[in-house]
This record gives sequence, structure tokens and C-alpha cells, in this order.
Amino acid sequence: MQYTRRVSSEYYIFFLMIPRPPRSTQSRSSAASDVYKRQVNKRSCAQKLAQILVDSRLAACVQMAPISSTYRWKGEVANEEEILIMIKTSAKLYQAVEKAIRENHTYEVPEIICIPIVNGFQPYLEWVKESTA
Repeated sequence: MQYTRRVSSEYYIFFLMIPRPPRSTQSRSSAASDVYKRQVNKRSCAQKLAQILVDSRLAACVQMAPISSTYRWKGEVANEEEILIMIKTSAKLYQAVEKAIRENHTYEVPEIICIPIVNGFQPYLEWVKESTA
């Protein structure tokens, strides 16, 4: 017998990825420059989304970190460098946050997952609440 515990949470952390742009058709001699341009572009896309979310009070805080991802897409395995974005927000803002992500993301199917915070340092959680009010 399986037991499922439903947790009700007032706060969420969202996770999503910002991809690097499509691979360039430039020659190998410009590979270092091409990698740099992709790094700058994906970081600027992530920063733009973070700014939108915080400026509009949809997020109290947005953190970004570079990661490497291996995944299957349209029948092929891909290995990409991406930016992981962690969005700290209130549960009541889920729909608005998802909409902002979909409107500002380049993936056909962006990874948007939401993890409830079941416990946390109360002053921090109050700050999240105040920052997204």
C-alpha cells in the first residue's frame, strides 16, 4: 500500500534552464570566440528573466548557476551548457511566474518545475512574502 502525503506550502522555489543559442555554422578557427558569445548570450537571457521577475515582484530572489545537462530531445541525446535558475517566490504567484517564463524563454518546452518549501528560517520566508507582495 502506498501513502502519499500532500504538503501545502506558501512558498515555492522554481527551477528552469536557459539554453545556449543554437550551434553556429562558423569554422573551427572561431570556436573559442563562438563559445564566449554563447556564454554571454545565455547569461544575458538568464539575467533578463531574473530582472523581469524581481522588478515585477514575481520573485524575491533569482539565483543563476552554470550547469552541464545531458538529455533526450526529439529522439536524440544532447549535451549542453545551460544556466540553472532558481526563483524564490510565493505559491500564489505560480501562474504569473510560469507565464513570464514562457513569454521570455527560448525553449519549445522549458523545464519549469516548482518545489514547495515545507520548512525554512521564518525571517527569510517573511522577506520572500514581503518582496513579492
